Amino acid sequence: MDALGRLKDPSSVATLLKLVDDEGAPPLITKKAIIALGEMRAAEAVGSLERAMVLERQGVSFFSEGSYALFQIGAPAAAGLSRILSGDDKEYLAWAAEKGRAPAGYLSKGAIV
Repeated sequence: MDALGRLKDPSSVATLLKLVDDEGAPPLITKKAIIALGEMRAAEAVGSLERAMVLERQGVSFFSEGSYALFQIGAPAAAGLSRILSGDDKEYLAWAAEKGRAPAGYLSKGAIV
C-alpha cells in the first residue's frame, strides 16, 4: 500500500476506500490505506477519512493518520470539515449518532485539522 500512495494511481482509490471503511480490516491495514489516500490527495476519500478520524478499531485510533490525510488533501477536505463543524452535514451527524460518537469528539478533532 505504501507504493500505491507514492505512485498516486487513481485506479487504486476504490480499493483503498474499501479497506478504510471495512470495520473488519486489521488496524494496520486501515492505517496504511489512510496514509496512501492522503499521499494521493484523493478528494473522493474525504468522507471516509472524516469518519476514520474519530473511530477506533481493536483499541487503535486512526486520528493521526486521518487528520494528516485530510490536511494533505487540502481544500476539498476543509470544505467537508467546515460542514461538519457548522452542523450542516446531516449525513455525518446521523452517522456519528449511530456510531455513538460524541459531538465534543468529532468537533474538537475536526477543528484540529
